[in-house]
Amino acid sequence: MFSIELHKDDLNVLEDIKNYLGIGRVRQYKDKCIFSVTNAQGTYKLISIFDEYNLNSTKHLDYLLFKRAFLLYQGRDKRLFYNQDKKTFTNQILDLKNSMNTKRTNSVLPLDHKIVITKGWLLGYIEGDGSFFVSRTDIEPTLSISATAEQ
Repeated sequence: MFSIELHKDDLNVLEDIKNYLGIGRVRQYKDKCIFSVTNAQGTYKLISIFDEYNLNSTKHLDYLLFKRAFLLYQGRDKRLFYNQDKKTFTNQILDLKNSMNTKRTNSVLPLDHKIVITKGWLLGYIEGDGSFFVSRTDIEPTLSISATAEQ
């Protein structure tokens, strides 16, 4: 499953993404809206997009693990679930899961990975991690971008 979750005020953004890609669905839950892709065909389409337009940050590493897990899952022998190989398969998927996001122990991007900062990428980064506000102490308009530092 792939999902993007935003505040309900941004519902039209997720509807535009869904309509542009021609996959997924958008639903509302309390004060948020969620775009999700839950089928294999839609996920293959997303993979083709992320393969063409690489993520710049360590999210690229999470994507590579997600892709490996998805392809492993899609290529699995359905008969695995009726014999003892199911445990081996499950452990392979769990090993990938346990290497993602906050559980990642290696944050080094592949040597052939090129970071490309475009206007669109920068805009998305600001949308995700930026905050516009006016400082109370010196009444100064401020744009703040805050991201988690990895050691």
